[in-house]
Amino acid sequence: MKIAIVGAGIVGAAAAALLSRQGHQVVLIEAEEPARHASFANGAHLSEGDAETWLSPVKLAKIAARNMLPAPPIRVRLSLDAQLPRFLWLVCRHAAKRPSDLLPRMARRNAQILSAMNAPAHLYHRQSSGILQIFRSRAAMRRATKRRQTAKRIPLSPKECAEIAPGLQVKTLIGGVLFPEDATGDAHLFANYLVRMAEENGAEILTRRAAQKLAVKNGTVRAVITEGGAIEAERIVLALGEKTAGFAWKNLKIRIPIAPAAGYSATLPVRQEAPAPEVGITDPEKRIVISRLDDQIRVAGLVDIGRQARLPDPKRLRQLLRFLHAYAPDAVDFNKPRFWRGFRPMSPDGLPLLGRLPGFSNLFINAGHGHLGWTLALVSADLLSQSLKLTGDQDEDGLPLKALAPDRFGALGS
Repeated sequence: MKIAIVGAGIVGAAAAALLSRQGHQVVLIEAEEPARHASFANGAHLSEGDAETWLSPVKLAKIAARNMLPAPPIRVRLSLDAQLPRFLWLVCRHAAKRPSDLLPRMARRNAQILSAMNAPAHLYHRQSSGILQIFRSRAAMRRATKRRQTAKRIPLSPKECAEIAPGLQVKTLIGGVLFPEDATGDAHLFANYLVRMAEENGAEILTRRAAQKLAVKNGTVRAVITEGGAIEAERIVLALGEKTAGFAWKNLKIRIPIAPAAGYSATLPVRQEAPAPEVGITDPEKRIVISRLDDQIRVAGLVDIGRQARLPDPKRLRQLLRFLHAYAPDAVDFNKPRFWRGFRPMSPDGLPLLGRLPGFSNLFINAGHGHLGWTLALVSADLLSQSLKLTGDQDEDGLPLKALAPDRFGALGS
């Protein structure tokens, strides 16, 4: 089967690698270089322990209450665009319909697929000794230990946190929870590894070649029109991350409920003479993570939904540096930060939109993974492969394809 995949972030790259390995004729189309957007400098966590959505009716109430604080973890800025209120309404309407264990199950499957690939760990700075969640309040720690019962976890005292994360300052902590099966790794490096794998499997890689429009006739996409000409295929997959909704509206006049959520990171060189944490670290309340990537440490996170400034908000970048200075003050050279802002593609219920778009016989979507693109990319590729066959409502291991259907929020018309 000839399959054209539009978008080469971590999600599109994973689909290209897996489908080409299965013997399909794959064409991967990317306007820039692979993984230059949400996959480029993200938090780097591969996390079953934190595989949950940011948004729900209860969480929206908390976000609203904190939105006027000077530095809220999740910030919502309304604008004249009517799509954001509609998106938030869908969050409230569909949150209860999401299978509560589906994201952790998908994350666990993703980890199994990644392990079976035997990709050299040094190629993407993989650290597999776990992810540590840190807490400053007993109530927050109790909430964390009550949920996500599928993942293995080890409660730790502040002293034990310091022992497994050298250089971590624990004076303000009441404890932590270690998820020993979680890992960290550079999504940008791994996406490029997947692109090379796909090419070795016979895939055609078309970088710096933007998809301009789709040629559609009688509900069938005949070709993807690019700057270099038309590319015909039996199946077309849209994996454009947060740009998927805009592309679909421009070409098909259908509204796909994917909203961009800005996230930030700073990557700094490790000071060789000082201890620095190797284990990944997450603060669930502040929505900030720390990852060790070879001789660098990355601090990343925060969420900005809605109206965005043209340039990254310097206050958000300083917020990340303050966090890192508070918890690992001696680990890095603070004079040499490399800043980044990217946009995660959020769906209303936190699950990716994956499967055939209604009204089109051969057009599929694989997008809307939010902050979990790195955690779900490989399992999404596996599920996409099943969906492309146009048979069955679940894959061989029982993950429900119907729960990921693009039209689960209602009709996709204008």
